[in-house]
Amino acid sequence: MIVLHALRWVMGTVRFSIRGAPEQFLNQCARNGISLWNIEKKETFTACIFAGGYRHLLPAARKTKCVLKVQERRGMPFRLAFLRRRKGLVAGAVLAFLLIQVLSLHVWSVEVSGNEGIPTEQIESVAAELGLKPGVWKKDVQAKLLQQQLMNAFPQASWLSVNTSGCLVQIELEELSEKPDLDANKRACNILAKATGQILYMEVYAGTPEVKEGDAVVEGQLLLNAVVEDTYGRSTLKHAAGKIIAATKHTFTTQVEMQKEIVQETGHMVTRRSATLFGLRIPLSFTGKPDGVYRLEAEQVRLKVMDSLLPISFYTENWVEETRRTVPLSQEEALEKAREDVALQQKEQIGDAKITAQEETVEVRDGVLYYRVDVDCEENIGVESEVFLQS
Repeated sequence: MIVLHALRWVMGTVRFSIRGAPEQFLNQCARNGISLWNIEKKETFTACIFAGGYRHLLPAARKTKCVLKVQERRGMPFRLAFLRRRKGLVAGAVLAFLLIQVLSLHVWSVEVSGNEGIPTEQIESVAAELGLKPGVWKKDVQAKLLQQQLMNAFPQASWLSVNTSGCLVQIELEELSEKPDLDANKRACNILAKATGQILYMEVYAGTPEVKEGDAVVEGQLLLNAVVEDTYGRSTLKHAAGKIIAATKHTFTTQVEMQKEIVQETGHMVTRRSATLFGLRIPLSFTGKPDGVYRLEAEQVRLKVMDSLLPISFYTENWVEETRRTVPLSQEEALEKAREDVALQQKEQIGDAKITAQEETVEVRDGVLYYRVDVDCEENIGVESEVFLQS
């Protein structure tokens, strides 16, 4: 029954009334092999027939002198009847269907997942050079070959796969994790001084001390020796370790010009738009790049359907006009900037060393502020130096 109802809906049905001699009309239809159903008698006789067979009833109606009148039309042909007046809509639907069929034979987008240290843009660029990019024919994508080529291009990947899902190509990878150097503490190494100073105290964990508390040492001097003698006078090489705290002096300098350049927006902005289809840039506005001093703000929107990227994206460029001018810098502002520069130098060179004293020197001449800081601090000056043995 379900199949029959579906067939009637697809072909369309007509319910009509019969006035005159309905019994003779129905008998004539049966003799002519015309199939009717849902024959009912209320005020008048009514029956149903396929939409395409209604015109075959007219000879039987004329012969039996009956009058037929359509009461109801049902089914797909009548639902789509409005398309006969809109041929352009039909043509557009057909063209859209054909276009989708053609586009479905191409790669729409390439997605990269699993990468952390390797930039996605770099992987996509290399894949494009190898022929994998939006717009290529899916039949030309050789997944295994691309997988081998990408693995050769990115040796930092432990594994990599190229998978095709519909019009989407996925590049999945996992990067190599750095293994800890388990033999680092087994290697023989000395402890040298990384700065000149006077030793305040020492904590020796392994190795033979070559200096003692109160000694003055210079940069590069041996502090802890990897060679250790046992009670029997035998020498062995160890991984020297310890904390050598010394009083050191450091000098940091910088200079700051007593003027700065400021940037201001004029309020004028030029907007340029374009669309990208399979990597082909299509301009949507015909404004050229403006001349002068402008700041570019760009945004790209990629279309998605069900979390799948489409091969279409829209790109917007906003060129904001700016003016630049030089204004004088007060001594307080220049000094603040100089202190910030020196603070970065201190963090890079002495890290978290304890500063016990510091002296600032500030001098301004020829429009430039010269800043100097002399620092006394207590820091661990020991640094490891591996011992290489000649075989």
